[in-house]
Amino acid sequence: MPTDEKKAIDMLNTVLSMDRGNPEANWIIAHYHLKKKWYVLALMYLHDILRYGRYTEKITELDVRELLADIYEQTGSPEKALQQTLEIKKKSPLTAGQFKKIIRLQPAMGDISGAKKTTNEAAAVYPLDGEFLYLAAQIEYEQKEYGAAEDHILSAESKGYSTAETDLLMGKICFVLQNFESAIQRFRKLPPEYLASEEIEGLLGQAFYRIKDYSQAESTLAQIA
Repeated sequence: MPTDEKKAIDMLNTVLSMDRGNPEANWIIAHYHLKKKWYVLALMYLHDILRYGRYTEKITELDVRELLADIYEQTGSPEKALQQTLEIKKKSPLTAGQFKKIIRLQPAMGDISGAKKTTNEAAAVYPLDGEFLYLAAQIEYEQKEYGAAEDHILSAESKGYSTAETDLLMGKICFVLQNFESAIQRFRKLPPEYLASEEIEGLLGQAFYRIKDYSQAESTLAQIA
């Protein structure tokens, strides 16, 4: 540890030895540990801020809980990350990003119906954000609700949300629905790194085979043989 850095941390620890609930000192040390990827220590200092409840204009309860949620998500504790984000929801309207965090976390915990409900709620609050429609399509695809998933992707794209991920998911949906020409069009729009996937090359080759383009099917499938 550089000398100046050590002096700063020692000074902050001295502050905390006299005033354990000091929000500024806890916040700075938590970020220091987070930068070092010492997550357990970062969590300890952040929870101390919540425990003492001495918030400031620049260090609010919502700031602390959002950082806790981020750390818990990064470290594979989706239930704790979700708990923190839901606490934020009790106290303040959620941002689009916070809604998206909940939608990511709920399926990881097996709460598919909750994720659907949250997606619908978020889409109503942020009607111009097409990503919520894409997230709905993801959930529906996993639940084999392919027609609904297709409709949601088209709606997302109509709102300007169009990415490689939307093309990838739509290609898979079109393949399952046996709309092979549309599947090929979607897969061909993907960046090279996506097409390097054996799964996508396999689907693309099979799609060519289904429309009787045997030459393209053979050359595509040969790449994964």
